[in-house]
Amino acid sequence: PKIRNPSFLLKLINIVKKKIESFNIKLHFYGDIRDCDNEFLPYNNYIGDWIILHGMVKKLQLMDAYRNADILINIGNASRYQLPSKVVEYMSMGLPILNIHSIDEDLCVKTLHEYPASLSLLETKKITDKMINQVCDFFLDRLKLVL
Repeated sequence: PKIRNPSFLLKLINIVKKKIESFNIKLHFYGDIRDCDNEFLPYNNYIGDWIILHGMVKKLQLMDAYRNADILINIGNASRYQLPSKVVEYMSMGLPILNIHSIDEDLCVKTLHEYPASLSLLETKKITDKMINQVCDFFLDRLKLVL
C-alpha cells in the first residue's frame, strides 16, 4: 500500500464504470495484494464482478492475460528511481496503457511519454471531472478499436 496503492484506481474506475455503462469494464489484479486488503474493503461487493483478483500466477499465465487485455493499467511506484519491468512488458504488447502515478518524478511518466497509446494521471486527493473525462475518452477511443 505504501509503494503501489490501488485505492485511487479503484475509486476512479468505479466512477468511470457508471459514466460509460455500455462498456463491460473489468479490472484484473495479479500478484499478492494481501497488504492492500483495506483498500479493497469498500469494493467487496464488486470482487468477482468487475474486480477480479487472481493472486500469484506463473509468468506464462500473466503473458496470456496481457495478450487478452484491451487496456493495461500500471500503478506507479512511490519511488522516483524504479521503472517496473512490467511497464516495458506492457509497451512490448502494443496495447493502450493507463498509468496512475503518485509522484511527479515517476519514471513511468517519462518512459510512457513517447508511447502513443498511453494516459498518465497523477493521483490526487480528489478525483476531478477532468480526470474522469480523460479516462472515459481514453477508454472509449481505445475500446472502439477493439470492438
